[in-house]
Amino acid sequence: MTDRKTASTINDTELDQLYERLARAEAQLADYENRITWHTTCAACARLLDSSIRETERRERAEATIARVRELRDDLREITGARWIADMLDTILNQSPSAEAIQAPQPREHCGDPKPPLSGESERTECVLRPGHPGSHADQHDTRWWRIDQEHQP
Repeated sequence: MTDRKTASTINDTELDQLYERLARAEAQLADYENRITWHTTCAACARLLDSSIRETERRERAEATIARVRELRDDLREITGARWIADMLDTILNQSPSAEAIQAPQPREHCGDPKPPLSGESERTECVLRPGHPGSHADQHDTRWWRIDQEHQP
């Protein structure tokens, strides 16, 4: 009839393989959906747009929080005995970022593995996928490569 396995005939190794296949298919589907969302066929472009929108959302949340603190400061100025708190908030809000905050290392947004030279004229770029990604590396044009010391399946 059919070679389809049933729950009672599948072994642990085959089940693990099915779960791995499912995970790869779900990741590929999520990548396709992301590209569709951004109206692009370029995976690297879609990832860049994702990181840009996350940064914009983070900035907007920070600005909203600062606005709430300023409202609180203004309210505290009207309360006798609480003006010193408003002055402290003013001091905090008007401070420039500390040298430590400016020099603090930012988390990497991409892997950074250098692309091997394919010819003397090839562009030297680096992997734009997120740090710790599985599988092959990819540049901004979605050109793929593996390091020699990595196991891979082409």
